[in-house]
Parts: sequence; structure tokens; C-alpha cells
Amino acid sequence: MSENNTEGKPSKTLALIPLFLALGLIAGVFIGEKISEKGSYNSGTFSTDDSNPSKLVNIIEYIEKNYVDSVSKTQLIDNALESILADLDPHSSYSSPEETRASREQLQGSFQGIGIEFMILRDSLVVLDPILDGPSMRAGLKPGDRIIEVDGGVVTGDTLTNALVMGMLKGPGGTKVELKIARKSEPNPLSFQITRGRIPIESVVSDYMVDTKTGYVKVVRFAQSTAKDFNLALQRLENQGASQFVIDLRSNGGGFLSQAIAMSEEFLERNDLIVFTDGVHQSKEETFARRTGSYKDFPLAVLINESSASASEIVSGALQDHDRALIVGRRSFGKGLVQNELPLPDESSIRLTIARYYTPSGRCIQKPYGDDVAYNDDYENRYDSGELFSKDSIKYADTLKYYTAGNRVVYSGGGITPDLFEPLDTNYSIALLNRVSYSGLVRRFSFDKAELSRVRVKEKHPSANLFVESWSMTEAEWSSFVDEIRGEDIPFSELDLATSRNELELRLKGQIGKYIYGDEALYRAYNENDPMMKTALDNINKPLSSLE
Repeated sequence: MSENNTEGKPSKTLALIPLFLALGLIAGVFIGEKISEKGSYNSGTFSTDDSNPSKLVNIIEYIEKNYVDSVSKTQLIDNALESILADLDPHSSYSSPEETRASREQLQGSFQGIGIEFMILRDSLVVLDPILDGPSMRAGLKPGDRIIEVDGGVVTGDTLTNALVMGMLKGPGGTKVELKIARKSEPNPLSFQITRGRIPIESVVSDYMVDTKTGYVKVVRFAQSTAKDFNLALQRLENQGASQFVIDLRSNGGGFLSQAIAMSEEFLERNDLIVFTDGVHQSKEETFARRTGSYKDFPLAVLINESSASASEIVSGALQDHDRALIVGRRSFGKGLVQNELPLPDESSIRLTIARYYTPSGRCIQKPYGDDVAYNDDYENRYDSGELFSKDSIKYADTLKYYTAGNRVVYSGGGITPDLFEPLDTNYSIALLNRVSYSGLVRRFSFDKAELSRVRVKEKHPSANLFVESWSMTEAEWSSFVDEIRGEDIPFSELDLATSRNELELRLKGQIGKYIYGDEALYRAYNENDPMMKTALDNINKPLSSLE
């Protein structure tokens, strides 16, 4: 078949496609925004006084009055704002009222909706996961379902967008929404009436004891209550005997700066510098630890990857510069721009970059951007250069050299480079894994398996830990899953299947565990044989100076 690998690297054709999840109405997070958690935004001033019209206003009015076809003045203004801000830097942006509300809700801790993770795939709205115990799960939606109608309106086609979907699925709690679903196992569409409700947005999604002394905490975003939830997780683990921690910030895109600062404080001395910002029109502003952390003497490892951004980089950078934690993984994203949000009268907003973030040693977190830099192709460039497979492929100039508190060399130039590098796994076909994942098959198969065997599995494996330790797929179950892959018309070779079996079984085990026990089983399963986790555990107690 078509995905044989002859060069030792996985195919990047599908490896480079980002997977955007949205919990019923959200499609991303504020990354590094300087905003208040009470919803009070640093708005500056905005005037709609047209007594002295600008060139832009004159042009828009001229177009509106003279263009050959009818045009929307509002749309012209929106388009102009988008273009102006996009030309400044990669993170200054204009957001519509709907996008602004969705972005804010992402960090508020909850929202009102139907409770699904979804993606738009080939012009169709696909359910990736109904949120555990949420309205959609209670109504009977399953992973892999395709939503074809919402309240009688068709939701397929090339005009389908995340914003459009969010607008249809969100709404006040208690209101109802009618869905029509296409399900592969059913010959005819299914109809569901779902009552919208409160959907929590978790940021600390898993904490458990890896062994008798190591506590693990997974943080997926820095939301309004992250620091509080993180501290509670540390306390739970300490009460279970934890004397060292592994903090997993992989693929954490950021969030509230204040939450990143509070998290860092748990492991630092009072008055340790955590981060500073500086800009042409913004004076240098330093942020110090306000107290000595409760866990300042606990051995610590932090896991990062190429999708760890902004607030994640502030935490890992501060702990690295103070020689406080072992950083393991791959170079982080490199998002170190500070945005202020300016609300506009129609509830839209602009986010303007006003400064850059710097780690305590003086490193700039932001990676390069500009006309000569393919900013949005950074992942592909890292792949092509070999950086995801070898630390030696990361090139730094001596002028970018900085020093930690313990006089270890660290580099600026974009992102946080880990103390110990862990390459991207090449032991399976990424193309096959992604095709299977994007089809929704892993989640759908796991969901059905969990529903059919929940009682029996829980009787045999009373806890998530026991499930992960002793549950495994039977040959019959594996054969059934392979038949499902073939039924999806997913191309693969027998070599692809053989090399990817362990990874596919791991993902199935994690998802089945999640549907029965919750997120603890998911992350326990994923971490069980994770090379990055193993590297962290093997080196967490070694002197950092010995790892250079």
C-alpha cells in the first residue's frame, strides 16, 4: 500500500496536520494574554468619533457607496482590522464577537453547551468525544458520529467553520437543541434532543502516584482555577507519599500569566525572579515569587514538547533558569509575546502585542518572525531539519548564550530547550496513526467496547491502576479493530500495521480506560511505556550539572 517508510522517518503528510478540539463551542485558548481573570480587560481607549475621518474610513465609505455590488460596511471594517493586525506579528489579531466570547469562556472554568469535543473533517462535523457525564453523553452521542443537522439547519459543506459550529451548539443552560446524526452502524440518520448544560473546562486533568515516591500531574491549560487545582493535586499526592513530582506540560498552549506565576512559586524561593516583560512602549516589568514555595525542596521534572507554549514556557523557563527542575522533551513552541485586549463597541476585540516575555536569565521566549520567516511552517521546518529526532540539529549562535543560577549554559532564540532531549518516536507509522485517529475510529471502537464491558471490566479491575497494569487486548479484539480500519477504507501496508500495533493498542487501552475510569486511566496508560516519562524518572534525582 501507500505508506511504506524507507528512510527511517515517519511520513509527515498527516503528521503535520494539527488536531483542533473544541468542547462544544471553544476552538483554542488565549496564549500569553495579559488579561484579568475576573473578565476585566485592559481596554485602553476607543473612539468612534468620525469628526476627523481617517484615510481608511474615507476609503471604506467610498467603497460602500460606489462598489459595483452591495457590500457590508461592517465586513469591510472587520477585514481591514484583520489585515492590519495580521501584518504586525503572528499573534496580534482581530476577533469577532463570537470568537471573543469563545476565547474568554475557554479560561473561565466552564461554559453552557452540549458537551462534545469535535473537529471539522472533510467538510463534516465529527464528534471526537462526548464529555464524560455531559449532556451529549447522556443523550447517547458517540465518538465518530457526524452531525449533519442542528435545529433543522444543514451543517455540512465547505463553508463550515469552528465559529459557525460554536454559535449553533452553545446557548443558555436548560435550552434544547435538535441534532440529526449520521452513524456508520445505522442505515438511517438518528435524531437527538439535547438539553444544554454547564460543561466544566478542566485544566489539571490527571494526578496519580507513578510509584511509591513519584507524583504525576498533567496540566493541559492555564485557566482561572489552575493554580488552585494544581496545589490541591500536589497536596493529594504528598498525602499519598509523594516526595518528588513529574509535571506534564506537553501540548499545553498557555493561558493566564498569573496562574503560571502561582504554579512556579510552589517550587521557588521568595523573591526569585519568575519572568519579566519589556517593550518599546512598555517599561520593563519584573515578577518575583511572593513567597517560598511549599515544594521548593522536592525533586522535580517538567515534560515539554513542540506544542508547549506561552505560560508553559514561562513555568519551564523559570524553573530551568533557577536550576530548580529537570526539563525533559523537545524544544517548546516559542510563543513569548504579551498581548493586551481592547474590547470594541460591538463586543469584538483586538489583541495587540505590547511586549515580549523573558526568562530570569534574560532569554527571549519568542521565536523569530517576519517577512523572511515561515512562522506557521515551524513544525514542518523542525521536522525537515531533523530537530524533532536529534538535539544536535538545533543550532544556536554564541550570542544567544545565557547562564542559569548554577552557571549552566542555556540558549535564547525561541522556546525552551530541554535539559534532556527525547526524540519523536519513529517506531510506528505516524500516517496510519493519524488517519485512524482522524477517522474517530479509536474513540468509537473504545467507546463501544467500554459500554459493552464496563461492569465486567470494573469487577475484574476495580481501579484505574489495576486496569492499566493487567488489561490487554485479546487477539479477537485486535482482529475486530483491524476489520474496522479496513471498513473505513484507510490505506495501510501490513508493515504499517505490524509496526503500529503496540501504539494503536496503547491508544485503545487508554481510551477504553478513560470511558470506564476517567482521565487517570488514560494518562496512566499513555505514560506506562512513554520514553519521555522514563527519561524523567531515571534522571530526576541526578545533579543537573552532570547532565550536560
